[in-house]
Amino acid sequence: MNYEKCIEKLTEYFSGPKYKSEVVKAKENFFNDIGLNETDTGDFERNLNLFFDWYLFTRPLKGTLLTPAKLALNLDNFSITNEERPFFEAMSETHFGLFDYIKTKGSDHYVKDLLENKKITIKSSSVVLAITKGSIFSAHIIVDGKNNYLSNGIVCHPPEVRKFILEQIKQTSSKFEERWQLVVQLIKMYFKLDRYPHVKHTQIYSENNNMRF
Repeated sequence: MNYEKCIEKLTEYFSGPKYKSEVVKAKENFFNDIGLNETDTGDFERNLNLFFDWYLFTRPLKGTLLTPAKLALNLDNFSITNEERPFFEAMSETHFGLFDYIKTKGSDHYVKDLLENKKITIKSSSVVLAITKGSIFSAHIIVDGKNNYLSNGIVCHPPEVRKFILEQIKQTSSKFEERWQLVVQLIKMYFKLDRYPHVKHTQIYSENNNMRF
């Protein structure tokens, strides 16, 4: 058993017929918030990974205060074996944030959670991080204290905007809503830069930028 299989199980259940309208609404919210279109041809798989990470681990289901990952723990119609339960319990506490890339050794990634100010080692990761030391990326990480797990929905911000991101983090409180807003705003900036590569990084990654998102 591993996280990949548990996430597949979670995705299949919470994107099934019973949750069809929930997924449709969630996609509208997510892609509109980030300034994307689900059918954008730039990187469809990446965009879908970003959406499902958010839908499963961050967004509460309508009428509840629980994400699918949390709700699944006590849902009668969702079967979890004794072997799977530790994985699902860890998934229910998945953290969405900003991470500082330190290094990769073999298939192990060493990063720092910039919002929690702590180092994390992601062991035997199937995700390739083709970025340089000091790069900051947005992602969901399942922290179980052992191997940990890095999601596939990753946005790697340009090294040139590191100083700006660190300044924004300093101005953000520990409240989940403010942190989520910061991560999303930075992702918006990334996709705006991706869409307009001729525009300088500092014009988009800026508190004073006048480009509409």
